[in-house]
Amino acid sequence: MLGDPAGGDMGLHSLGHASGPDLLEIIRNIAPRFLTTVHTEEPQYFVGSLRGEEITVILPEYGQEIALPA
Repeated sequence: MLGDPAGGDMGLHSLGHASGPDLLEIIRNIAPRFLTTVHTEEPQYFVGSLRGEEITVILPEYGQEIALPA
């Protein structure tokens, strides 16, 4: 870590999350039939961004089972 923690400087910080556009690139490269969102604040971003593509976006509902067609 860089900086001086004693002086209140916490130094560098790195997040472990990919950006929306990066996730879309990964999703498109994998090309799944179905995508369900987990741990996102903007699930509608994926619905809109993948509209018209051959990927069905399934938005989970709390406490509900997700059934995928065969």
